[in-house]
Amino acid sequence: VVANAVAALSEIAEQSPQTKVFDLTGPTINKLLTALNECTEWGQVFILDAIANYSPKV
Repeated sequence: VVANAVAALSEIAEQSPQTKVFDLTGPTINKLLTALNECTEWGQVFILDAIANYSPKV
């Protein structure tokens, strides 16, 4: 379920970047990393792709 949500939100964010519908934070990243073990390979790809686009705010 988490991977499907990440895939959908990533696609929405890609189509409408001004909406900030998928704004990652540190705690969210930790939860996504925890969910990696329970995902299929494709789900892991979507989650890792979303994390790769994360840039922490200082």
